[in-house]
Amino acid sequence: MRLRARLTKQRLLAILICASVAMTALGPSVSGEVRTWFHWALAPLGDAGLYVTTTVKGHVGRGTRISEEDLLALRRERDALEGAVIELRRQRDALRRWYADISTIYRSIPPEDFKCELIPARVVGRESLPYVASGMLNAGSVRGVEEGAMVTTRNVLTDRAKALAPRPFSALATTSGTGRLATTCLVGRVEKTWAFGATLRLITDRGFEINALIYRIIDDEHPRMIRVLEPARAREERLTDANNAGVPAFARGDGGRLVAQVPANHNVQPGDMLATKRDEFLPGGVVIGAIEKVVPDADHPGFQIVYVEPRSDLETLRHVYVVVPTWPESRR
Repeated sequence: MRLRARLTKQRLLAILICASVAMTALGPSVSGEVRTWFHWALAPLGDAGLYVTTTVKGHVGRGTRISEEDLLALRRERDALEGAVIELRRQRDALRRWYADISTIYRSIPPEDFKCELIPARVVGRESLPYVASGMLNAGSVRGVEEGAMVTTRNVLTDRAKALAPRPFSALATTSGTGRLATTCLVGRVEKTWAFGATLRLITDRGFEINALIYRIIDDEHPRMIRVLEPARAREERLTDANNAGVPAFARGDGGRLVAQVPANHNVQPGDMLATKRDEFLPGGVVIGAIEKVVPDADHPGFQIVYVEPRSDLETLRHVYVVVPTWPESRR
C-alpha cells in the first residue's frame, strides 16, 4: 500500500520523461539496445494494432486470391483483347486502302458539268414488311420533288486530310472549311409523290434497277489482266489508266444488295466501285457501292455475277437529298 501510494501517475510520467531525455542524450545506439532488452514488454503496447490488422486482413482477403483458373481466364481475356486490337488495325488499314481507291476513281473518271438542284429531305417512315426497306420522305411535289428523281445521302463519304480535285461529283460534292471533301452517294429513287411527301425505293429493294458503270481499281503491286475482244482474236493485256473504261452494268436490287451481270473478260474483282451513269436524272460517277463478291454465271458462260454492297448504311438512313436536274436535256 505504501509503494502504490508513492508511485503515482505524475511520478511515473516524470520518470518516463527523464528516461526519454537520457536516451536521446545517449544516442540511437544505446536507445536501440535498450529497446531490444525491453521489446518483450513494449510489443503488446506498440505492435498490438499491427498484429490485429494483419490477422483480420488475412481472414477477410482470402476470398480475393487469384486461383489458377482465374489466372488462365485473365490470360484468355488478354489474348481476346489483343486479337480485337489486331482486327481494328486491319479494319483501319482497309479503310485507308478504300480511301486510296476512291482517289483512284476520281482520277479515272473524266470531269463533266451537271447542273442540278438538291432538295433536302428526311426519311420519316419505313416499310414494315420484311425484305423491303422503302421509306417515306417529308418532301413532295410542292417542293419540286418529281417521280423518278434520284435520292442521295447527305453524309460525309470521303473524309480526307486534303481536298480532292473537282470531278464528276462536282454537282453533289462540297469542300468544307477544313479542306475535307463531303460527297454524297446514291441510296434510292422516288417512286410516288404527293403534295407534301414521297415514297422512296432504296437501291437494295426488289424492283430497283439502274444502268451503272463499274470502275476497276488499278493496283500496281497486284496487276490485273483483262481480255480484249477483237474481230479476229482475243488477247490479254494489263489493266492501265489508258484502257480502264467503265464497265457497263445493269444492277438490280435483290432485297439486301445490288446484283449485276458483266462479261468475264473485264475481270471485275471485289473492291471495285459501282457508280452512276449519266442520264436524265443524275450525273455520272456518283458512288453507289463496292463490289463485295464476284462469281461465275453458271447459266451464261463468259459472264460473271457481281454482288454490290451499298456504300451508305440504309438501315439508319435519315437525312437525304432529292436530286432535280436543271440542265437543258433533262425532263424539266
